[in-house]
Amino acid sequence: MRKLVIKMSEKDYHDFLRISNEYGLDVKEKIYEIIDYYLLVERKRFKTCRITHDFHNLDDYCYRKTKKV
Repeated sequence: MRKLVIKMSEKDYHDFLRISNEYGLDVKEKIYEIIDYYLLVERKRFKTCRITHDFHNLDDYCYRKTKKV
């Protein structure tokens, strides 16, 4: 396991705490939820690019396809 340290302003922390509490979660649980969602989206994006396109530089293609360059 890796340890992550996040620095944020007091105001941002309290806003994030409020949002977490609205969903019945503590800050740590909400961060895990956000990370899980992000990983799910990115893995799906990569899988879709890999299935639909056969390029040598797949990462570059998928990056350009999802980002406005």
